[in-house]
Amino acid sequence: MRISARELLGQLLDAHSFVSWDHPPLPIDASARYREDLRKAEVSAGTDESVLTGEGLLRGRRVAVIACEFGFLAGSIGVAAAERIVTAVERATESGLPLIASPTSGGTRMQEGTVAFVQMVKIAGAVAEHKSAGNPYLVYLRNPTMGGVFASWGSLGHITFAEPGALIGFLGPRVYKALYKSDFPEGVQTAENLYHKGVIDGVLPIPVFRRIAHRALSIFTGTPLPDTTPHRPNPQPPAQPKRIPEPPNPAPLTPHHRPTTTTPNSDLPTHPVPPMPPPPSDTPRATTHGIPQTRNIPTPPSPVGSEPDERRFAAVSRPSGRDDATQEQVSTAG
Repeated sequence: MRISARELLGQLLDAHSFVSWDHPPLPIDASARYREDLRKAEVSAGTDESVLTGEGLLRGRRVAVIACEFGFLAGSIGVAAAERIVTAVERATESGLPLIASPTSGGTRMQEGTVAFVQMVKIAGAVAEHKSAGNPYLVYLRNPTMGGVFASWGSLGHITFAEPGALIGFLGPRVYKALYKSDFPEGVQTAENLYHKGVIDGVLPIPVFRRIAHRALSIFTGTPLPDTTPHRPNPQPPAQPKRIPEPPNPAPLTPHHRPTTTTPNSDLPTHPVPPMPPPPSDTPRATTHGIPQTRNIPTPPSPVGSEPDERRFAAVSRPSGRDDATQEQVSTAG
């Protein structure tokens, strides 16, 4: 089921914010049959042309909008529709408004011939001036978007998204079959395939495109996101955590003493720490016969066949000044 222009505006813009810029269509020189076709299309589509233009609010942001109506002669673009589009683009440029275009069309209007086809150049020129002035231009392609509409202003967006399953291309399947006597390959002229090939930026339904457009315009314009959430009372500030008092500064250390230790936030009694023993003195130890006693320094293990360690230790640790007989006895005992 195709989405009409009014349905698009209702889903894209804020409620009751759309204001039309349209004037009565430009009169053209048309045959009686073509005039009858225009009258019937106006009755069936409920619009006076194949395109609606105006402005509205997108999440509180003022934007200009161009929306095609496929129910009016398959959304084809003739001289009057092209003039309406160009006027809207120029007005958006003068006002410095972002422009969102949503084409759905079979191409240029065949009843008007080459004159209608060259109108695509005029529309593309107006869009180029709009972009060169620093104004955003966003495109949302709907099913179907074909021919010169897609080849011109339908392909010039800063970002371009499409309706899921939309038929998008230049040469339509029926025209292709009439020319080449064979069917167009399936799955080529679809929004999903064009996205995978990098032709468009995404495939989204209108509500999602509304959110993406809002974010993109916030980046393009440099304007912060407006606050659309309802007002809520400020909550009570959270309770501050209780601070544990720090223990008092410890007493300075003195030589050979330790500070008294205490347990913070405890009812246990405190006990002083006994003082450290004094360091060993550097004075020489007690002497025997005026010679300091030798310390019990362990000696390395003796090799096999030598005297036992304890005898060697006893021999070297005896004081000197003994007679030769005593020394000889010690040696003989060894």
